[in-house]
Amino acid sequence: MIHAEEFLRWTQNQDRAALQKTIRQEADLSDWQQIILKGDAYCRSWVARNKTIPEKIMEDLSKDPVQFVRIAIACHPKLTAPLFYQLANDSDYVVKSMVLQNRHTPADIILHMMSDSNQSISKKATEMAAEMKQKAMYDSKPDDRFESWQLSYSDAYGTDQTVTQSCGRYFSSVLRGHSFSGENFQLADIDAHNRGTLQLEGNQADTNAFHQIFDGTFEVNQYGDLMGVFSLQMTLAVRERKEVTLCPFRLIADEQKQSWQGILVFKEKQYNSEAESAELLLCKIERLLPKSASLHCCLACKYAHYHPFGGGSEFGQLRCFRDWPGKKRIVDKPSLFREWSLSERTFKSSFVQKTWCCSKFKPASKKDFNYNGWQYHQNLKAKQAKENGL
Repeated sequence: MIHAEEFLRWTQNQDRAALQKTIRQEADLSDWQQIILKGDAYCRSWVARNKTIPEKIMEDLSKDPVQFVRIAIACHPKLTAPLFYQLANDSDYVVKSMVLQNRHTPADIILHMMSDSNQSISKKATEMAAEMKQKAMYDSKPDDRFESWQLSYSDAYGTDQTVTQSCGRYFSSVLRGHSFSGENFQLADIDAHNRGTLQLEGNQADTNAFHQIFDGTFEVNQYGDLMGVFSLQMTLAVRERKEVTLCPFRLIADEQKQSWQGILVFKEKQYNSEAESAELLLCKIERLLPKSASLHCCLACKYAHYHPFGGGSEFGQLRCFRDWPGKKRIVDKPSLFREWSLSERTFKSSFVQKTWCCSKFKPASKKDFNYNGWQYHQNLKAKQAKENGL
């Protein structure tokens, strides 16, 4: 165990041999706080190198006014997702470089940094994303592979075509000279960091401020949301017995009308539907499919849930608990709320896109607690098939 007094003495004497031995030693939270309070920047940089420091200490060090302390914490292997995001948006170029060099940096953070204002950072992130894409395998985690989709966007300023990349969690694209990234269409217009600087009371912002960011090239509302029509040409997997087929799927989201349309082609037959939410749209398409077929995507997985307070209207908001050790403890809404909060703090779960196809997919059964509307529509589909004598 590390004690505050001896750690402070070692740093004052710059005893590197003694400090090197402390990198994997633990200390009480009160000792770490005392060290940070009494120690200088050199001392805090050694705290940042310790592999066992709690999240609270990492949060404090990531806000340190001294650059090389933030550089040290940016290399930490146990940073949480919010801290990765915070350091990725640091004002210092070297700190952001260390985030890119950290081998534990999540793929969605690298995607986000592709649109960094610093050209060197943006270039490096783009190169790393390209390398990840080249090495990607289709049986890997959602954020370890990329898919490229044709995107069409229309509003009062015209219609534009581009390509958007998705890692199953994040969109990333360039449209009308602006770099976009986000987990769904509503958030794809401006990254959360810049959005936060423009938020006003009531979770609204001055529409003119967003217009200035976009140089008057997009229709936006007071929240900074793009208000045009998105049309994505993508793929949606359909499972029939044990065979999984990637089928052409056109998804159309109209932000003005708050409507969603989908056109799925399965075995040369079209399945069209329209709904007021992305979740309901996919559920409706599921009910149109033959009894022997079912969508093979994150929305239909036993490990995917919405927050107990609600979700589903947008393209994101669905959290995957596949890699969360406590996933079997999720049996009702109270337990989901508890495990959701715990998994967020440790970054052992992640948001996924409803249409994503994962080889580790596990279909939700009637015995599983699944907090979304999927099971309800599965039951309706079975009832409908029974009534039709199928």
